[in-house]
Amino acid sequence: MNLVINGAEAIGPEDNGTVLVTTGVQSVDEHYLLSTFDGASGPVSGTYVSLEVHDSGCGMDEATLDRIFDPFFTTKFTGRGLGLAAVQGIVKGHKGTMKVYSRPGQGTTFKVLFPATKETAGAKSTPPLSSDVER
Repeated sequence: MNLVINGAEAIGPEDNGTVLVTTGVQSVDEHYLLSTFDGASGPVSGTYVSLEVHDSGCGMDEATLDRIFDPFFTTKFTGRGLGLAAVQGIVKGHKGTMKVYSRPGQGTTFKVLFPATKETAGAKSTPPLSSDVER
């Protein structure tokens, strides 16, 4: 939710723009993981589920990109600077990582990667309810 809100706020009230959310599955290797924010500290190569949030907003320069996950860093007048730090904590907590693409005037894309599991979600079976209850 924080990524979508940030994307919408980056567009600005006077501009027409879009926030696009996409999902997918991606195989990543060690080389790719080294280019992510947490690449050297945990994620391993394999299959990941991706969540991308792209906005057509104002984008960010390198100096801003270097600080976006710092607690209390914000570029907004009324912001508290905790949204992206919280996102990073959640992603790390699920053994994932992130990659951010941004340029001033060209928008921003946050790509969040979570390790995929080989298990399939099955329906949980519950015992049938009986209308005949013994007393």
